[in-house]
Amino acid sequence: MRRGLAWSCVVWWWAGLCGCVLMFDGEAALDAPGTENGEAPVATILQGPETMARGRSAIFELACEPADCALECARDEGEYDTCESPYIWEDVSEGEHRLRVRARAQAHVGADVWWDFEARPGVGLVVTGELSVDRFYRNVGSLEIACEEAECVLECGLWQLGEGCDEAQCATKMYLDCSQSPVEVEVMELGRYLLEVEACRRDGTLCEVEERRFKVEAPKWAMVSAGGRHSCGILQNQHLYCWGANDSGQLGEAGVTEARAPLRIDGRWSWVSAGEAHSCGIDEKGRLYCWGGNELNQAAPGEGEWVGVTRLGMRSDWERVEVGAEHSCGVRVGKLYCWGSGAAGQVGPASSYSEGMMVEINAASGSWSGELAVGPTHTCAGAADSVWCFGDTTHGAVGHTLEEATFGEALEVSGAQGLTRLVAGERYSCGRDSTGEVYCWGEDVREDPEGAVISLAATPIAETAAIAVLSGGAEHICGIDTEGGLWCWGENTWRQISSDAGEGRSEVVQVASTRSWSQVSAGGEHSCAIERESRKLYCWGRSRDGRLGSEMTGAAVGQPRAVAWEY
Repeated sequence: MRRGLAWSCVVWWWAGLCGCVLMFDGEAALDAPGTENGEAPVATILQGPETMARGRSAIFELACEPADCALECARDEGEYDTCESPYIWEDVSEGEHRLRVRARAQAHVGADVWWDFEARPGVGLVVTGELSVDRFYRNVGSLEIACEEAECVLECGLWQLGEGCDEAQCATKMYLDCSQSPVEVEVMELGRYLLEVEACRRDGTLCEVEERRFKVEAPKWAMVSAGGRHSCGILQNQHLYCWGANDSGQLGEAGVTEARAPLRIDGRWSWVSAGEAHSCGIDEKGRLYCWGGNELNQAAPGEGEWVGVTRLGMRSDWERVEVGAEHSCGVRVGKLYCWGSGAAGQVGPASSYSEGMMVEINAASGSWSGELAVGPTHTCAGAADSVWCFGDTTHGAVGHTLEEATFGEALEVSGAQGLTRLVAGERYSCGRDSTGEVYCWGEDVREDPEGAVISLAATPIAETAAIAVLSGGAEHICGIDTEGGLWCWGENTWRQISSDAGEGRSEVVQVASTRSWSQVSAGGEHSCAIERESRKLYCWGRSRDGRLGSEMTGAAVGQPRAVAWEY
């Protein structure tokens, strides 16, 4: 600020007095009567720029007394208008400028104070790149920083903003080196952050400042799929991650054998299904992709023994995909397609000659509804308000015997009319009716396989009511009721149901009853679920290969454990 000294005389006619206000450095130094307590309202400019780069914003800290005062500001020779602190003068043009400030209390107006400053051609600070609010891990992005003026000096600051704090003055400063561009920005905790980049001439006569604000928040999950030895999930921002075993490339990432923390697959996604050793997903544009083990063409027909993230066909209208151990199936516009191994008839009537091809399965009546379940060696789908299954007839999971159908033929399941949320495991299939009661056919997962009773018709499962979400693993089943309660039953050797249930086979038990859940997925020997309010993801069961998404602390985890995140 250009330092100056000025006398200003003010006449209070109503009091018959004449007074002068001394202005020094733009601040009122002499009080005058006028308010109820005998003091005139006084304005003060606490802080502002002396020089600045043209086209930038000049920021001023202002204050006034007494407590009930109000501020008024005027730019250069302009008119006064109500203002507040901090006062921001945006897009300042080149040249000399003056900010004039006065205080008003009731009907009385205090003396002017002013701040002179100059806007000059800048050093040409350029900051490109975004620190996105939808990042949920340590590295939140990078910035390219440069100056058009060769001799500029760069300095960066990063502050973590606490509760009620929005500026650097009240925040916790963190180290940030910007001597090399691009600058990688990393944080270690959740919270709000302020990043400032300052570029100055070497003599310090002129500086430019750019700021970025961003927020690091806990990941919020929208979908999860538990596979054989790996898991995949989609965040609410449509980012897809997978973790666990990667010996067949089922995580979509080359060069690692396993991952105990989520690895991102590029793109934005609406659906994912994790199988035994391969995965498939549908992106935001309806395009179908698969990756991982492909020995039997279960991921990408006609490609190698394992594939990276590979698009299947050129259609952009896929609605759903489900994968098993050695085959996959998908639905688009009422049509059902399957590909992979047909050894047990699980890819339909063409199973005996379809290797290396994606084949369409014709609906017996009308079109397919979109209800779809894929087990290791069989498939079930909905059409005409009924359920139709095909594939391995050994254990009754298709609802008929080999003698009742030709190889790979889809037949209607008795008693399954109106069932939705279809699921399929190794030796069973299930769905829920309109009231939420669960019906299953094949072997009962609550019984030992050697003595299990095989049912070829859909049979209600006792102690299941108002189930809204249903998921089937290899030999266990989980469901969420309309109140958010999580229930599981079946095989519990690896605590994939809960440590609260007995070893071996378990009846229907509630899991983590103090929490409310929105999504669940039962896998080979583990389970994963999304908490309703926080959208936080938890997994439990067998911990080998990193399939739980957390550090291995034992062979099994018997209670839901949060999936690790790279904080």
